[in-house]
Amino acid sequence: TPGYESPEVQLGNGYDAKTDIWGLGCVLCDVTTLKFMHERPGSLATQVQVDPSALGKLLAPVHELYGPDMHALFTSMLATDPASRPSA
Repeated sequence: TPGYESPEVQLGNGYDAKTDIWGLGCVLCDVTTLKFMHERPGSLATQVQVDPSALGKLLAPVHELYGPDMHALFTSMLATDPASRPSA
C-alpha cells in the first residue's frame, strides 16, 4: 500500500525485513492514534522526508496515551534509516 511504503522503497533501494518493520509501525500508529495513513496527504515516508518533524507530531499522542516505552518502540520502528529499526 503506497501510504505504508518505507523511505528506502520509495527511493528504489529494495525491500527487506526492515521494510516490514516500517509497515508494522505505520499500522500500529493507525491503531493507537486513530489517524489513518490513508487519511494523510501522501505517505508517512514522504511527509518525513519533506518535514523531519512530521514523525514527532504523529507520535505525540502515543507518548501521552501509552507512555514513553511505546513511544520509543514506534520511533524505532519508523526510523528513516532501516539500520536503526528493530530486527524482525
